[in-house]
Amino acid sequence: MESMKRLREENLMVSEIGSTLLARFDGSEGSWFQKISSRFCSRQSFALEQLKAKQKKETRFNQFIQEAESKPRCRRLQLKDIIPIEMQRLTKYPLLLHSIAKCTEEAEERQKVEKAAECCRQILNHVNQEVRVMENLL
Repeated sequence: MESMKRLREENLMVSEIGSTLLARFDGSEGSWFQKISSRFCSRQSFALEQLKAKQKKETRFNQFIQEAESKPRCRRLQLKDIIPIEMQRLTKYPLLLHSIAKCTEEAEERQKVEKAAECCRQILNHVNQEVRVMENLL
């Protein structure tokens, strides 16, 4: 993110993002992102069940959640609606990067964006597999 901010400060229009995308979705950063995304997404069904049960049983907890959900930062979304957003975003990354690659004229830059899109697809496939494994356990 910092590299994108620096690029934007140098020029109002960011024309090269391939290296930044690869740094985020490939290599050690990509592995880390895959690991935390898999962990979060594979446990979201369990988390939603626990949230629902705890809200039914504990009035104080339910009041706390309602107060938190009323804050502007939540944009009128409930916690049960916020939790799945990570998985929804993950599914959009490859599509977004594919669209960016199609609009990228310079060949080397396009290759970097396409590689980042492929890395995103691999991350998404891994996350989907982890979600299926966890669903079979529950």
